[in-house]
Amino acid sequence: MNEMCCKQIVEFMADYLEKELPDEAYKVFEQHIKDCGCCAEFLRTYRETILLCRECMCNKPPEDRPEIPEQLVKAIMEARKRM
Repeated sequence: MNEMCCKQIVEFMADYLEKELPDEAYKVFEQHIKDCGCCAEFLRTYRETILLCRECMCNKPPEDRPEIPEQLVKAIMEARKRM
C-alpha cells in the first residue's frame, strides 16, 4: 500500500484513531493527511465530533441519555451496507 485516496482515508479514519491500522497503512495514512489539507481538516472535525459526543453522552447516567431514534439506527445500518 503506497498511496491512499481521500475516499480510503474516510473509510480507515476510525481504525486510524483507534490505532488499529497495520503499521504500513498507518504510515501511508499519516502521509496522506500531511499532504491533503481537506483530509486533515476532515480528520480534525471527526476527532472533535467524537470528543463532543463522548462529552455529551458519556458524562450522563444511562437513564439521562436520550434514546436514539430507531429510524436513525436503520438509516445508519443501511448506509453501512452500501459502503
